[in-house]
Amino acid sequence: MNGKRVKCLEPYGWALSPQFRGRGLGVKVMQRLMDLGKPMFAVGGSEDTARVLPKMGWITPGHVRVFALPRSGRWLRRKLEPRGRIVSELGGAAFGLGGRLAFRVSPARSKSRWESVPLTSFDPKASELYAASSFHEIIASSDAQILDWVGRLPRPGQYLYFEFREHGERRAFGVARVIFSKEGITGDIVDLFAARPDVEVYPHAIREVAVTLDGFGVEAIVASTSCPVLQQALKASRFIPGHSHPVRVAWPASFGPFPSGPVHIGRGGADLLFRPG
Repeated sequence: MNGKRVKCLEPYGWALSPQFRGRGLGVKVMQRLMDLGKPMFAVGGSEDTARVLPKMGWITPGHVRVFALPRSGRWLRRKLEPRGRIVSELGGAAFGLGGRLAFRVSPARSKSRWESVPLTSFDPKASELYAASSFHEIIASSDAQILDWVGRLPRPGQYLYFEFREHGERRAFGVARVIFSKEGITGDIVDLFAARPDVEVYPHAIREVAVTLDGFGVEAIVASTSCPVLQQALKASRFIPGHSHPVRVAWPASFGPFPSGPVHIGRGGADLLFRPG
């Protein structure tokens, strides 16, 4: 927050036996957490969450938008199944006819001033970009040790780390992973962050990460972000915007006024890094 690291709480999962529902137990637990006096962030939630949290003083400073870049007709058919078999089959067939061209991803031009450097592990120094941000007021920063640790776990899938340099200087970093499941192979852009997100760095980073994920034979590449600049860059890179999740914040008065600038939240929060898919 404004160049300072602040520890926050993030509630992301609730489990309540049916016989205890309707008694306000969830509200009591949330109030107890708020009484700890720490900032709290939550992304999305149920209809009850949307109804109750504003009454408890939570604000909504932005939304996390989900994006997807189709890489196969099979994936598109599966996503269109809720709309009916005919729509699903037509969508898959249309991708086979012209989808690869419509959603193509090309490597960066050799004369670009940006250089992409693949890393074997997450470089903790990349986190220094969070403190150097000149655009975002609030950043949900991914923990460097966790990002490095999850990449070393003996599990299906693979984490990929990138550094993006301008004239030899680090300007942005990226984290992605390849997810193997019974439904196929998916590429997941966990986080892309630039301290100064100008009009070139994000399109370049998206292109390089997508080309690398394509090499694994992924059927789709997914991403999500609350950053307005990164959202525009994803749209410009042919990613299809999907549903959005509200970012909800409980901000104690002891921390002063809530910053009014852009918020950066990616896919590295809650328990997403630990899920197999």
